[in-house]
Amino acid sequence: MSTTIVSEVLEGLSAELDRSWRAQGYDDSTFPGVAGEVLASLNPASALTLSGIIEHVVAPPPGSPLMPAHPASGVFTLFSGPHFALRAHLWGQDIAPPHAHEWSGAFQLLSGASLNGDYTFDVERRFRSTLEIGALRLERCALHREGDVVEVPAGNELIHSVVHVEPGGLALSVRSVSNQAYSRTFMRPGVSITSSERDIDSQVKLKALHSAHELAPSLVDGALAALMQCGDPSLAYLALFEATQEGWELGEQTIAAARALYGASFGAIQASLSDLLAYQQQVDLRAQIDEQELRHFLATLYICEDREQVLTALAEYSPSDDPKAQLGGYLTSLLIDTEEGSAPPSDSLAKGLGELASGGSLQELRARSGEVGCDAGQLDFCEHAIAAMREASLYRPLFR
Repeated sequence: MSTTIVSEVLEGLSAELDRSWRAQGYDDSTFPGVAGEVLASLNPASALTLSGIIEHVVAPPPGSPLMPAHPASGVFTLFSGPHFALRAHLWGQDIAPPHAHEWSGAFQLLSGASLNGDYTFDVERRFRSTLEIGALRLERCALHREGDVVEVPAGNELIHSVVHVEPGGLALSVRSVSNQAYSRTFMRPGVSITSSERDIDSQVKLKALHSAHELAPSLVDGALAALMQCGDPSLAYLALFEATQEGWELGEQTIAAARALYGASFGAIQASLSDLLAYQQQVDLRAQIDEQELRHFLATLYICEDREQVLTALAEYSPSDDPKAQLGGYLTSLLIDTEEGSAPPSDSLAKGLGELASGGSLQELRARSGEVGCDAGQLDFCEHAIAAMREASLYRPLFR
């Protein structure tokens, strides 16, 4: 696709958005509906492609205005006006954890499929306005395909997570430039923190921690503990978050100081850091897998909260297949490293794992071993595999 075609699509889309929103007096509360209707009507998904957008970004038409950069990886501004912007979202292995936007508007999936979780968050304790402790609850798990449009109200009215199934997924967002709310990131089971730009003081302190870890790792525990004792819960959480993300083990001084800082909320802080580790495990594992169906299964394990949600999501993605059979097949693919040239795991083993992971008991499976086709060795493998999965955060929704 030539960059000229991309420019024509963007010009037509921005003109219609401005005309439609101007008729509403540029009222921010009306913009999700306006943006959703325009995207559905003009359907840029029928014309915009990954190659076309990349070409447009690296070699825009002569005379094109300079587009502002966006800090997020894979997000590129295609149009920027006084009232709204158009941005392309290029998805690789990344997962968008639960988050809420400061802008209102809508987005359209231009290619591929994505699994989205919609959440509510009830605040139980607030450390200033930037850090909140509460209960994050999954209300709905939805599959979106190419051409689907999702309206985005500003703030916590829409808290959602997004996992694109295929690498190379592409979406287009239409977003207001007015800031009616804070962008927030949520970690399960219930920590919410604003995603605003870090101030210079925070950047310097976090930079010092990274230098300490690089030059004298033994200093990190004391430095983190000292930061906890400064009395800024938001900055302290950012430091704990980065330390966990970098794979640093939290020392005794840090844990003691964090426990004193957060009090009764320390358990929620710890649990959210465990959720971060599960998130990173997902990202790393997705990077090793090309099979689309298996990547979708991983997405269900990240978003869903229980096995019924997982089975429902599998059935929605592949309506013609038995979700329990799919579950068993995916588990054998993840658990058994089949060497090149060797025979794949038997269907009976996959069936046995699927039965147990769907809520069946080992005793029932042994009684039906002839019907299922599992021999004694396969039954023993299933028993040990299920026990191991119960302890692994990756499989959390199957064994809650």
